[in-house]
Amino acid sequence: MNETDAVRQFIDDVLNDRSLIAVQIIDDAIQDVWITDDPAKDRKYKQPNEDLQFRYWSGRGYSPNADSWSV
Repeated sequence: MNETDAVRQFIDDVLNDRSLIAVQIIDDAIQDVWITDDPAKDRKYKQPNEDLQFRYWSGRGYSPNADSWSV
């Protein structure tokens, strides 16, 4: 896949809720945002003053149980 098609696919995956967005919050302020494919690994390295939230572009929340969604 060429670079243009790869970028288009990446954006399409984010906008259509196929990619999970991780939001790092420290001291009540967003510090970082990234696409993750392993939220359990991200949580493993979470610091005590840090909160991690996982969402999809539509705003739908993520739950590790595939049949359970939160908002």
